[in-house]
Amino acid sequence: MQSSLCTLHNMPQTWNGIILNSSKGSNTNEQCYRLAGLMESVVGSLKWEFPLVNRQPGEWECGYYVMKWMHDFVLKYQNKNFLNIVPLSNERPLENKELNAIIGAWFTLWRD
Repeated sequence: MQSSLCTLHNMPQTWNGIILNSSKGSNTNEQCYRLAGLMESVVGSLKWEFPLVNRQPGEWECGYYVMKWMHDFVLKYQNKNFLNIVPLSNERPLENKELNAIIGAWFTLWRD
């Protein structure tokens, strides 16, 4: 299963799209990602980036990786220049304690 998250980043006069993909052997061609085409149909042509991200060791963890990225972008990195502060470029798999922490954080946010 392919786990990926697309996001947009507005630079002066250009739009950058970012694809975070935790799958082993991830593809770096935006045409392989259905959401990339949908985003371009809304905002126009994008310059796509594929930063190195944590790689999932198996196939069952994909949703947890996406949950972590969504949590980080929304709650930690709300900044127009987030590309320069998000700690990307680490392919280390997330440890179980990190996965448990993100599950706990989501549960805390949405239980009420």
